[in-house]
Amino acid sequence: MTTGNRQLILVSLISLAIGISAFMLLRSQSADFISASSVDQTNEEIDFKKIPFTLLDQKQTSLNQWQQPVLIINFWAPWCLPCRKEIPDLIEIKNEYPDQLQILGLSFDREDFVREYQQKYNINYPLLLTQGKEAFYNRIFGNQSGGLPYTVILDQKRQIRFQHTGIISKTQLKTELENIISYRP
Repeated sequence: MTTGNRQLILVSLISLAIGISAFMLLRSQSADFISASSVDQTNEEIDFKKIPFTLLDQKQTSLNQWQQPVLIINFWAPWCLPCRKEIPDLIEIKNEYPDQLQILGLSFDREDFVREYQQKYNINYPLLLTQGKEAFYNRIFGNQSGGLPYTVILDQKRQIRFQHTGIISKTQLKTELENIISYRP
């Protein structure tokens, strides 16, 4: 084995160790956030209204801010091609149901990339930042695979009524919305 090959293997092993360490650190920070949050760990119903979010302008918020009967939370990132394909449909749906629903884009990327994408494509709904708490949001909203895009629909009582992993068609989303909007317990 040549000196160059040994150096390449050593650099690869060091990079792998750094990557694993970073993953474990982020994972432990997310776990700390979960235990410090308002989420009850006794498997009772989660009060989604109390879950903290950070808006693109860095202001803290919660789901109490939006009074529309239906909330759509769309997990996405600017680098995610299927996510980007969904955005025009989400913009149209927001325009079609202005009083019945609010869409929130939970962005799995850096603020500067999210802001640039929002401005370039005129996204007409609020964007939220995960700020390194991706595992927390995935766990709370049931995104077991951690995949993107992921869409959750909450009803007026702020209970999950629909979950979908992967790209969702405008037709499918509208069908689910109509079922939730027209539902009367």
